[in-house]
Amino acid sequence: MAEPLKNHFDRNLVELLASRFEAIAHDFDGPRFITTLLAAFPTLELKDRINLIADELRASLPDDYPTALSMVVSVAETDGIEEFAAWPLCSFVERHGLVDPPESLAAMEQLTRQFSCEFAIRPFLEHHLDLTLTHLHRWTQSDDETVRRLPSEGTRPHLPWGPKVTALLDDPEIGVGLLTKLRHDESETVRRSVANHLNDIARNHPDRVVEIAGEWSDDPTVEPSMIRHALRRRVKKGHPGAR
Repeated sequence: MAEPLKNHFDRNLVELLASRFEAIAHDFDGPRFITTLLAAFPTLELKDRINLIADELRASLPDDYPTALSMVVSVAETDGIEEFAAWPLCSFVERHGLVDPPESLAAMEQLTRQFSCEFAIRPFLEHHLDLTLTHLHRWTQSDDETVRRLPSEGTRPHLPWGPKVTALLDDPEIGVGLLTKLRHDESETVRRSVANHLNDIARNHPDRVVEIAGEWSDDPTVEPSMIRHALRRRVKKGHPGAR
């Protein structure tokens, strides 16, 4: 049986984060940070552990948000901070970054290279849609595939574990505008996200996805496997035009 994901957020991870923040923030109280988190962890599940780490970081770093955020980004870029160790750093922006959307969105371009900011960006889509879309459209041109994946994955209407964003459910064209720019992406990871996003759209707007699939099928530079993956549920349901 696979180890529960919550167990990755343990003493080793907490001590690693504490040591990195102590190195750049002279007022950071590492022992208090560690003790507080480890005392609470036994009763907490995965997302609650992540959120608590993010909240304790906010309480332990300077009150000035841009200063605290710059420290979070600096730690994220140090050796050994990746995947699970970086997730609470993304959650820091998700939970506390709405006080300064421009700074927070700029930071996500760096943070998502360590752990996807697909969850962190959801509150910004909900509360600052136009500003967030400006960044997302720019990121489709990034040289880094993890940054290019974020515009597709972060705007999925039914992102697993992600809070719903009303605008994305109501208007599929918000996502389609991004997916169109990514449909030829050289990265299979990005193309798979595009297909999953289309599959999400099809839950509420099936005819639109079948229409898009038809248009893209006529483009020889679009991977047929991506279109098939996007239509997988429509095919199972026997939707007219899905093949």
